[in-house]
Amino acid sequence: MNALAWRSERELACVAKPVPSISAGELLLAVHASALTSADVDSAAPGQTSGSIVCGSVVSGGRSDADATAEFEVGERVIAVVPAAAGGGAAEFAVVSVSCAVRVPSGIEASQLVARLAAGLLSFVALHVQLRFSRGDSLLVTNAASPAGLVALQLVNRCDSSAVFAAVQPADEADSERCRALIASASNQEARMIDLRVEQLATTVLDETDGIGVDCVIDLNGTEAKPASESTAQREVIDSIGVLGRWAVQSDRFQLDPPASRVLHTKGISISFLSDGAFRAGAHNGKLKHVIWELLNTIDNEAATSSTVSFSLIEAKQVSEAVNSRLFPVVVVPSL
Repeated sequence: MNALAWRSERELACVAKPVPSISAGELLLAVHASALTSADVDSAAPGQTSGSIVCGSVVSGGRSDADATAEFEVGERVIAVVPAAAGGGAAEFAVVSVSCAVRVPSGIEASQLVARLAAGLLSFVALHVQLRFSRGDSLLVTNAASPAGLVALQLVNRCDSSAVFAAVQPADEADSERCRALIASASNQEARMIDLRVEQLATTVLDETDGIGVDCVIDLNGTEAKPASESTAQREVIDSIGVLGRWAVQSDRFQLDPPASRVLHTKGISISFLSDGAFRAGAHNGKLKHVIWELLNTIDNEAATSSTVSFSLIEAKQVSEAVNSRLFPVVVVPSL
């Protein structure tokens, strides 16, 4: 079979691999589409197949498949997070655990489904698990026009929040209008967009919350922030958070200087980290089943796929460029 595997830490190649074998409690899927996330880059190893999320039809349920056939039939279409130990899903066939596979809604393309799940996992876990967002809380989402940011805005629609702020850094006025339209659609017109080209984040948030600040922050700036502006942007977020606030951070190089640490300590602000890699740890996959189902049935395609482009397995160079630019999620299909 063809598979998209890592040639080096920053380069992917289309290679020939044997069809993987499976064990009890696993499914072999004929892949329709897969999605690469930051977890693929973080765990890249030469020869390893990429692809954190996969959608495909069941080919086999394993040698001892009593549990598998009780839930899935051969030919059924499912979606799953691929356990790190099973390799990846960017191939013609992939292995997934029954414990994190979910039947998918009919009438939706596989590429849209994997993009939807890839964009939604971080936001769902951030909002409902790490931030413990509850009725009446206020929320700030940074990089809000990204797929994950738009999903977060959709999810918070159902939470009866007191205020929602969507911070963006558009390239120009046309990009600002694009962001505004996406955010208005995702948030049912409820979110206050903050254009960081012309507005100060903390000043705006504090002015509109009577100086209190927000209860929760989903910080999706990741590793894209420029080092020169990183400390300033970080302090703006800190100043926007109220007493006993919660802050979920995506950046994998997050650091605090002593003055910032003192502010967090004084205000009792807690920090948690968002990582796509956490979803691929086998010990946690069973907990994701209800999360996957919820995401597939509550968020729409525009939020997840507004900036997503699909590639074929043989377009390894283009996939490498998209992954290295961190344009996640990156969708790969066996053939276009």
